[in-house]
Amino acid sequence: MTRGRLSTRKRIKQRKSQGQLTKEQVADIEQEYRVKDKEVKRRCMKDKQQWYDSKAGEAEKAATEGDHKTVCRIVKEVTGQQKQSQQAKMTNGKFARTHDELVKRWQEHFQSMLNCLEPTVTHDWIGNQPGLQLPVNTDSI
Repeated sequence: MTRGRLSTRKRIKQRKSQGQLTKEQVADIEQEYRVKDKEVKRRCMKDKQQWYDSKAGEAEKAATEGDHKTVCRIVKEVTGQQKQSQQAKMTNGKFARTHDELVKRWQEHFQSMLNCLEPTVTHDWIGNQPGLQLPVNTDSI
């Protein structure tokens, strides 16, 4: 079990800092720690690979059953994808940190975009030139 190895490695490291030790004892403890550290790292890699294999098996089973929701959940879990929060830059150049700041910024944005001045030049689309004929070619292609 990896947790047992982790606690053993921790005890070895703590033993080094306890009391008066000779250089030989410190060297022995450091060597023992290095060996245990490599063992812990190997075991962690093995545990991680087993976890990936079990998730792959779950995803494969869900895919064969047509359970796409479970497949997507497993893919997100394995890849570490998280829902991204909305970000909006405030007028001072910093990002909004709270929901209230975000709402206020969107309100400012839409007020500036939608509440604009009336255009100075307008076009009368209705009845401007009633007899206007456009050159449209109706021949076959």
